Amino acid sequence: PVIIKRSAELKSQEFRLQLQVIESKDFKPGVPNSAVAGSFAGASLQYLVKINDFLTKPSNWDSRLATFFGTYSQVKYKFVIDVTGIVEFSYGFAGAAIAYSEMQYYQALCKRKLAEYVAVNGPLIDEAGLPGDVSGDFQKRYNAWSRSARISVIFSIPTFILISPSVMPYFNLASCGTL
Repeated sequence: PVIIKRSAELKSQEFRLQLQVIESKDFKPGVPNSAVAGSFAGASLQYLVKINDFLTKPSNWDSRLATFFGTYSQVKYKFVIDVTGIVEFSYGFAGAAIAYSEMQYYQALCKRKLAEYVAVNGPLIDEAGLPGDVSGDFQKRYNAWSRSARISVIFSIPTFILISPSVMPYFNLASCGTL
């Protein structure tokens, strides 16, 4: 057996253990040097085990989970786990167990729980000293696009609308505001 004792180093550093399956009198390993197919490691004779005492960023965070929860931080990920009870979000993988609509639900749930947390405790501060935010990157990109779209529409109005002198008294330019 391999016994790993928790130490202070594991809180900040990841250690790696490379294992190799070998033949014994009771066991014959699989096909040597065969390629691993998909996400199944059944054909491999070597395995890498990563050992640490901190939350590790999921492999699908940047490509999939950031859409719902924003930029990764350990504090944010722990909050999401505590709120949802889910440790591994299989969203975005072939045959994923979590649907897009379910991810939207988890995002809304985390937003609500974060608002409740902030109301009682103040901002949730991550390991970089930044306040926690579970607005996904999609929402941030949409908000930025929406602001730029509104600005371009506002600037293009004079080129597309002709105001007849007969309706001019009813057109209040002061209510249009300025940028």
